Amino acid sequence: MRRVCFLATAIVLFILAAGRPAAATMSMYKVYAKEYIDVHPDPEYAAAVKKANVRCLLCHQGKKRKNCNALGVEMAKFVKKGEDCKDVEKISASLKTILVMRVDPKDENSETFADRIAASKWPAGELEDLKKEPVETSSGAAE
Repeated sequence: MRRVCFLATAIVLFILAAGRPAAATMSMYKVYAKEYIDVHPDPEYAAAVKKANVRCLLCHQGKKRKNCNALGVEMAKFVKKGEDCKDVEKISASLKTILVMRVDPKDENSETFADRIAASKWPAGELEDLKKEPVETSSGAAE
């Protein structure tokens, strides 16, 4: 009986460990990296953005990857979960559309996401701010 329990537990742990990471988000990152980071003229910026512990902050905010930053919110409007996330052409076209948008859509003088990337800045804000969990408002929405 002990062996059966041990074997069952080992199988469950193996299945959990072998589970694939979120391939959709990684595929979006790969398209972004190929088109904007790999060709960036600032090698220090490109290396910083490629670090595994922070690259998710291109679209997300904080440690919980459920919180999107301004770029991630726009990306979610164009690329839907599921098959869209693996559609390289759709991701590429969406990025071209999004990167010309203003970081603050209410301010006509704000930088575009592309302006920030060209200036070797994180598209949706400062890295230290992106690492912090967003503050919940009284309505329950994250800012």
